[in-house]
Amino acid sequence: MFQNFSDIVFEEHHTWKGKKILTFDIDWASDEVLLYTINLLEEFNVKATFFITHSTDLLNRIRNNKNFELAIHPNFNKVLENESIKKVDEIFNEILEIVPEAKTSRSHSLTNSGRWNSLYTKNNINYTSNYFMYLKKGIEPIKNINNVIEVPIYFADDALLYLNFENDKDLPLPRFTPENKNGIEVFLFHPIHIALNSNSLKFYNETRKIHSNWKELEKVRNSKIGIKNILIDLIK
Repeated sequence: MFQNFSDIVFEEHHTWKGKKILTFDIDWASDEVLLYTINLLEEFNVKATFFITHSTDLLNRIRNNKNFELAIHPNFNKVLENESIKKVDEIFNEILEIVPEAKTSRSHSLTNSGRWNSLYTKNNINYTSNYFMYLKKGIEPIKNINNVIEVPIYFADDALLYLNFENDKDLPLPRFTPENKNGIEVFLFHPIHIALNSNSLKFYNETRKIHSNWKELEKVRNSKIGIKNILIDLIK
């Protein structure tokens, strides 16, 4: 059902038309939170791409699964806010040292700039996924001027939570396209929302202090319909 970015050949439409890609921005999640997602995906034996923010022993677990693909998730926000002494290329190089095999990049907060085109090509990045087209039908990859292929995001769990900001009830199930013959659908999830089974941004924000405390997190996990339910429903 799912494929990886590396399966896409831009000129060969059958490699992306009607396809789906399952992705996870790990966003500095604790090992316990990340492992919770890995175990779930391995249980269902599905392909997935992990956008990495930091070094963890679980990287080898991901590397050793033929269904999984590693990508980079650099954070340039502090550069834009003049809060970092590091330059963009330094941040880019640091994350590539952790995941040198990465061929795909998605920036934290989907930050991007035409000035970074040479960074992608110089570091053998073949795909990016920095453009968000929420539940838009018929999304097609875009070949940029540097020949890097942009594969826009179709669904993001945090976007749904944003739309459901204060609701403390079941999270409304999004209406995914039953058949997607004319485009590609990239699904973006976050391990923390899966571990919490988040059903609103309010719930997520109220539990921030315990996101790295697995025992406490398990105690407060949402029991209503949430992000984990949506992920499992999508996979099934």
